[in-house]
Amino acid sequence: MSAIIHHYLRLVLLKASPQDMPASSVLLMILVFFYFILALINASSINNISSSLLHSVIDIAMLFIFTHVLLRDKKQRINQTLNAFIGVGLVIGILHTLSSLFTSANQDPQDVSMLTQLIFFMIFIWVVVVYGHIIRCATEVNMSVACAISLGYIILNVMVLVSLSGFLKT
Repeated sequence: MSAIIHHYLRLVLLKASPQDMPASSVLLMILVFFYFILALINASSINNISSSLLHSVIDIAMLFIFTHVLLRDKKQRINQTLNAFIGVGLVIGILHTLSSLFTSANQDPQDVSMLTQLIFFMIFIWVVVVYGHIIRCATEVNMSVACAISLGYIILNVMVLVSLSGFLKT
C-alpha cells in the first residue's frame, strides 16, 4: 500500500509516469471509491447531499469520458491513465481539502484573503501541470500541448459542474 501511495506522490511531483504502475482494474475501482468519497465531502461543503452525490458522479464520469476520448487510439493505456488521474486527483484533492479547512477555519467565506486565493491558484496551476504530465506520457505529445489539453479539460469540467449546481438550485 505504501508503494502505491509513494507512486502517486512521485507522480504529483512529476518524477513518475502512469506506465510505471500496472493497469489494474481492482486498483482503479478502489481509487474511484476514495475519489468519490473525497469529491462528495468537498461538494457537500457547498451543496446539499443529493446535489453533492450527482456532482461527484458527474465529475468521475467526465474523467472517464475524457480519458476514453483522449486515448481512443491507444486503448491499452486507458486503465493506467485513469489510475494516474484518479490517484493524483486524490493526492491533490486531499491537499486542497486540508488547505481549505486550514484557511477557512477562522474566516468568513466572503472574506477570503489574498494568501488563500494565491494558495488555491497555485494548486490549480499544479493540477494543470500534473494532468499535463499524465497526458504527455499517455499520448506522447509535447508538454505545452498536454498542458493546453489539461487546462481545456479542467475548464470544461468546472463549467459543467458549475452549470449543474446552478441548474439544481433552480
